[in-house]
Amino acid sequence: MSDTRSLPLIALDEAIVLPGTAFAFELGSPEANAALDEVGPDGQVVLVPRVEGRFARIGVVAQLEGDPAMLPNGHRGVTLRGLHRAKLGRAEAAGGALRIDVTDILDPDDVDEPLAERMRAYLAVVEEILDARGNGRIMRFLRSIETPGALADTAGFSPDLSFAQKLQLLETLDVSERIEKATATGGPRHQVEAGFAAYFRFVDEHRSAFTLLFGSGARRDDEFAEAVRRVEASVAEAVARLIEADIDGEHRRLLAYGLVGLAEGTSRHWVDGRLDLDPDLLAHRLADLAWAGLRGVQAENG
Repeated sequence: MSDTRSLPLIALDEAIVLPGTAFAFELGSPEANAALDEVGPDGQVVLVPRVEGRFARIGVVAQLEGDPAMLPNGHRGVTLRGLHRAKLGRAEAAGGALRIDVTDILDPDDVDEPLAERMRAYLAVVEEILDARGNGRIMRFLRSIETPGALADTAGFSPDLSFAQKLQLLETLDVSERIEKATATGGPRHQVEAGFAAYFRFVDEHRSAFTLLFGSGARRDDEFAEAVRRVEASVAEAVARLIEADIDGEHRRLLAYGLVGLAEGTSRHWVDGRLDLDPDLLAHRLADLAWAGLRGVQAENG
């Protein structure tokens, strides 16, 4: 981290800009215009998300590129490029602008093997999503990024991420944790696989309990049958929340119970046959099958 310095603040209402992003910005408020007038010789400002009137605790130092231009609506527009994160400190008014103390936060460039593995996992998830959407060419750009922090921040380009998820990425300073979060937000296909992985890991860690609950004799015992129903209902409700098709709630639950049955049947074969298979590998294979079907689910007419 560098020493604290003061920069003009531009508030972003219900918006997130991550480092590495270049964008055109319309100066539509007096505060934003005043902040631009306060820019020093370094051409830098700090962009800070504002949610319900409160500023986030982390901002992004941005560089002004070129001169401001006058837009057809009479407002000034500028091009800004996000550089890096900054921890925010004391703020003070400067004319009509707001200046705030910032401490620059620079991501480390070092990559050890565990971090390299997380980077590969993130790229694998993104490649799968881009291929499904016919945007595979973007992968060449992503594969050219060598630093983990910058790679994780590319998740911010995804239209699938909510404001809250982007804010979480912005405020995650540890790059290893950030790339894990970026991978976990890799769209519905990855979420389906994550659901299967959690199920299979539980089975792997509690094989005796699984056999007791889901073995062939369990449903002939009323006591265990009720336990089975509670387990299945809990898992199905969790899976239903991961199904993003445009269908009603009952349709989601029906499909979710079908997926639970798919996982249960696979687990029985896995446990009874004493197969030496990794839970994550099982999750990946089942997610391939389930996702191929879920992508074809549509709302029913009539």
